[in-house]
Amino acid sequence: MTDTKEAHVDGLSISSSDTLPPFIFILPLELLSLIVEAVAECEPPRCPVSNLERERVDRKRIVRTLWDPVSAVQGGSLGWLRLAHVCRSWRHHICEDMPLLWAQHIGCFSHSGAIEEMLRRAGEGIPLSVQSRPEAHDPERTCPPWSLVDSSVPSWSHSRFTSFKARIQSVHVIDFWNTGGENRDSLASILNDLPELRSLEVYYLHLYNDLKHLNEDELAKAGAPVILAPHLRTVRFANCFIPWTTPGVTHLSIALDYAEIPGNVFVDMLGLIAPNIEALEFDSAVPFRYFEQAHPVYAFPKLRYFYLREQDTCAEGFLRVFQDTSLSGLYLSLIPSARHRWKEFFGPAIKNALILLRHESSRPFRSVSTTLASIVDGASGLLREYVQLEFYREVTTVRSGRTTDFDLAIATENPRHIRKDYGSCFTSTQDSVAAVFPTIWGDIEAVDLDLPLWKYCDEMGALLSRLSNLRELRVVDMFEHLDHELVRDIQFPTAVFGNPHIHLDILCIVQTAKWDPELAKIWCNILTTGMKHALASSVTVDVEDRRTVREQPCLGLLRLDFVGNSDAMQHLSACGDEIVGIVKGTAERVELRFL
Repeated sequence: MTDTKEAHVDGLSISSSDTLPPFIFILPLELLSLIVEAVAECEPPRCPVSNLERERVDRKRIVRTLWDPVSAVQGGSLGWLRLAHVCRSWRHHICEDMPLLWAQHIGCFSHSGAIEEMLRRAGEGIPLSVQSRPEAHDPERTCPPWSLVDSSVPSWSHSRFTSFKARIQSVHVIDFWNTGGENRDSLASILNDLPELRSLEVYYLHLYNDLKHLNEDELAKAGAPVILAPHLRTVRFANCFIPWTTPGVTHLSIALDYAEIPGNVFVDMLGLIAPNIEALEFDSAVPFRYFEQAHPVYAFPKLRYFYLREQDTCAEGFLRVFQDTSLSGLYLSLIPSARHRWKEFFGPAIKNALILLRHESSRPFRSVSTTLASIVDGASGLLREYVQLEFYREVTTVRSGRTTDFDLAIATENPRHIRKDYGSCFTSTQDSVAAVFPTIWGDIEAVDLDLPLWKYCDEMGALLSRLSNLRELRVVDMFEHLDHELVRDIQFPTAVFGNPHIHLDILCIVQTAKWDPELAKIWCNILTTGMKHALASSVTVDVEDRRTVREQPCLGLLRLDFVGNSDAMQHLSACGDEIVGIVKGTAERVELRFL
């Protein structure tokens, strides 16, 4: 018999669509504005780019943490502008009642008509953020990425153009052709015509061929280009550098390929920014040998976040420049400089960096995550992997993965220099961390191993052996590929789970595959056999009375997450009880999740 409450349909529910529009169309305008702003954050409009631009990025093949050029050539898209096409009322509200949003995206489409229309929607007097991104390359245009702030709309009068430049507070330029690189005098002049400039981001795909702009004589000569913007607060350069005079910069990011800023210029820059800088990022930008000798130290009283990716020999000396610094976030990625010398500089460099972190006895590091990163070796062109350790002061549950930004990250890239020594290098990292934070490994309660364990079984086993208070462990894709052909030959990483000191409350194993019921059962049988063998091998015996200290696995909850397409997940869920029966006995409770 049908439940009358479920079958009941009131009169309002059967009204025609003409009299009752969908609720999405009658959202309060304040809520609609919030939705549009959130979409604009993650879906910016993009101009179409040519295959030539894509080929240049593909040849580059270096993905940086600070700036990823691949993201700039994803193809044309209206992005958040598509929301204006949903209905007439949305279009009117977005186009006429959200001037601040339009003011933040001036130049996302470079056609003069589009610029004029976006400026109209931005209204008068509102500060502007101007951007210039890659588009189809036109060799006849001079300095195309800068044309918006240099020549803008041809039909404008001089007074209107002057008024436009007076409203610009942010300039964001991506140039794959370096068309403005050799004319830095003009670029500095363009920027100095923006009296309210607060944020400057310039990203070049390559350095200029002759590197003349980074020559110390060129930078120090009378009349050399200098940015004079008095309100400048944020500066981000990739393969570009123009000095500035403003001491109030709070955020600085510089990434260079195979070049360096002259030492004296670099030190002058540090002295200029030291009193006010809050976030500092250097990627291969520190003068390589300059800090081998003693140099003045600087106090960085406001510095809270520091990102450094450098060769170990360079980083070790450079980090001695900092004093009176209390970081809340640190990212350190070291590049070993020589196969037989990395041990001389590696540990000291890590220690010099860690002492800059704020000491919070009431908030020790509680969680650690291991993730896999990679970099293209410039000499061989090969993709080389390395492990990154990320530490968190808050315990984030292994049930859902990490949800917060790390407080500390340390990585050692694995170029051709160290090769098989990488295990020793990883151990040295852990020893160096413990030298600065003696209790850190005993404080860790939760761990994520988000990398292929079959490659790093020994390293991860050694890491877990340090953790006497580990309670939660999450393992993500211990095998990158899992299918019927491979699953029967895989070796379970016994060393990772065979630590007698680990008494887990939760073990979560996440595995992605093209699942079917048979593959899932084979996988679970391998897990069950491997875990029982690992736990049995971890039984220890007291030497004095020969009593078994650990006679059975101490695991509260085993959660298995199967990740695959929706059809496969439906088939797996139908045999969930059978899967649970296979792994039964490995933990007090077993949970399955099909994602």
